[in-house]
Formats: sequence, C-alpha cells, structure tokens
Amino acid sequence: MLKILLNECLIDFSVSTETPLLIKSGMERVKDPDMFPVETFRNGGKEVFIPGSSLRGVIRSHAEKITRTLRQGKDPACCNPFEDKKKRDLACSHCFTKYKQKKGAKKLDATKIYEMSCLICKLFGSTESASRLMIGDAYLKDGCNAKTEKRSGVGIDRFTGGASSGALFELEVVSSAEFETQIYIRNFELWQLGLLAYVFKDFKDGFVSIGYGKSRGFGKVIGRVNKIELRYLGKNKPSAPNIRGIRKLVEGNEYGFYEEENKDFEVAGLTDSNGDEFGFRQIYTFADDAQINSLWETVVPCWDKRVDDYQWNRGV
Repeated sequence: MLKILLNECLIDFSVSTETPLLIKSGMERVKDPDMFPVETFRNGGKEVFIPGSSLRGVIRSHAEKITRTLRQGKDPACCNPFEDKKKRDLACSHCFTKYKQKKGAKKLDATKIYEMSCLICKLFGSTESASRLMIGDAYLKDGCNAKTEKRSGVGIDRFTGGASSGALFELEVVSSAEFETQIYIRNFELWQLGLLAYVFKDFKDGFVSIGYGKSRGFGKVIGRVNKIELRYLGKNKPSAPNIRGIRKLVEGNEYGFYEEENKDFEVAGLTDSNGDEFGFRQIYTFADDAQINSLWETVVPCWDKRVDDYQWNRGV
C-alpha cells in the first residue's frame, strides 16, 4: 500500500516466560524427546528462540478477539475465514474474489483492497495485500541462559476420555527465559497503534499464552514494551508535542483512511524530536513507562472511536 513511505513505528518488545514454553520444532532427532523447542544457530552455538511468525499469529489472533468483543451486537469489523460463506463476516479474501467476479476484473486496485478490508486485514494484511506490521524472530536477551527440562505426557482417547494405549510421549520445554524482538509498522493510522496498545496491555498483564500446551498451563508469558520510536519522512512532518497518522500526511483520501485522523494529536510530555544522521527522518522516542503510557493514552481513544464508527463495506 502506497509507493511512498511517510511514517514508521518501531517497537522494542520483550517476552519472558512465566510457565514452561514450547514452540515445537518441525525437525526430527534421533533418541530425543518426541517434541522439542525450535532452535537456531546464534552466538557460536544453538539456542532456542521464538519465531516471528509465532508471535505474529498470537498478536493477530488476540487483536481479532478484542475487535469482536468491542463490536458485539453490531456488524463485524473483523473478518472470519472459518464462517459460512453466506454470512456477513466472510473472510476478506473471499469478498475480494466475489467482487472481482462481479466486476469481471482480474486484479483489484490497491486503494479498493484497503477500502474493502476489515480493520484487522488493514493492519495484518490478507491474500490480496501485504501486511504493514512486521515482527522479527525473538532471540534470547543477552546474558539470559534459558533452562530446558523434560516432561512426560500421555495421549487421550477421545472416545473413552482415558489414556490411549501406548500413547506415552516425552517433550522438552523452556523455562526461565527472556526473549527480545522488534516490531515494525509502516504507513500507520493512529487507531492501529491504539489497537496494539490493547494487545500489549494484555501481554503485560499475563493474559496471553503462546506455543504448545496452553490447556496444560504451558506458554504463559509476560510481554513488555521497552521503547517506541515514531518516525516521519517527507515534507509534511508534525511538530512536538503533536503526532500524525497517515491520513494527515497525504493529500486526498483515495484509500479510505479514517477521516477523524485528519488532524494533529497532542501527546502529553512530548517536547522534542531527533533527526537521523542524514536528516531524512524525524524521530520521536518514547523510552520509559511514563512516556509510553502517554503515547497509549493518545492513540487508544482513536481506536475506540474507529471500531465504534466502523461501517461494514464489503463491496459485494
């Protein structure tokens, strides 16, 4: 979406284990546990990590739950690929296909794709549009020595409810570990940051689990936002203490950006910005809890209003 880059958001995010964690590897080993953590070669040896795709899936799923919760009793603002195709919360990908058939078109214009997309697909992408949110692999924090331990399990017979015959298995889990990653968002609307604020709040409060064995108590983590950078490029930059979403940075609104964001939003306590060494980017840095909370307090109302105002426009 857009062939120019006007704003960026970089979020330093860490995840620490509260209960044993297992992101299963797809590889096989000889004489090893039946299930073991995914590993990578780093710092001269093998170490466990959390794939960015795993974190991304959890964040998207939780964002969908939040969106559906806030839209109870109204037309959905989040598509559902698993529902009956006759229902209105049809997956965006199915709606795009039906719209192309209706119009006799082979390909949809990027502006139409974004306009038709549900709130979640606008941020996380779909079969027709790339995601604007990218998450890197989460590696062990420097100095962190992750511990692994072996656990035994047994398969359950779904008919009897008892143990399956010969279904004993062994798994290896990770405990006492802290991982770090970076989340990058390009050409963002402010309401999208507000939605992520809800997600990160639930991570911080321990309401999000990841990986295998959630029903067994595995995978409970605490997530923490350590730093946020908002970066602005081009000629139309805000001045502290104001920030802008993409709507205020472009002329016209062919993509259907949220019109309520066609203005500056003031962040309490934001007094200055820095430029990169070439003067190409103007950078706002939120480096402590007070500054980060001040940013969240600015963008969360944007999300609340956006999800409340959303009109179901599927084009089919």
